[in-house]
Amino acid sequence: RSDNQLTGDGGCNTFTGTYTLMKGNKIDFSPIAVTKKACQDMTREQELLNVLEIADNYSISESSLSLHSGRLTSLAKFKAVPQN
Repeated sequence: RSDNQLTGDGGCNTFTGTYTLMKGNKIDFSPIAVTKKACQDMTREQELLNVLEIADNYSISESSLSLHSGRLTSLAKFKAVPQN
């Protein structure tokens, strides 16, 4: 989104927040607000929220966005999916 808003669905809960892009491919996420539904397995959702909490830089290649912590630690890779 062009307004630096972040919204998503972790598989059980939805989340929202903001992000700031800085020089050197640095990124800062605001504290993420999350709905509080309880689901049977929330492991992946919690992993995603943890990534958003600790990521401090990013890289983009072709249709992928990777989030990193520090220079070498890759936390997650997201691939763009065309919307219908």
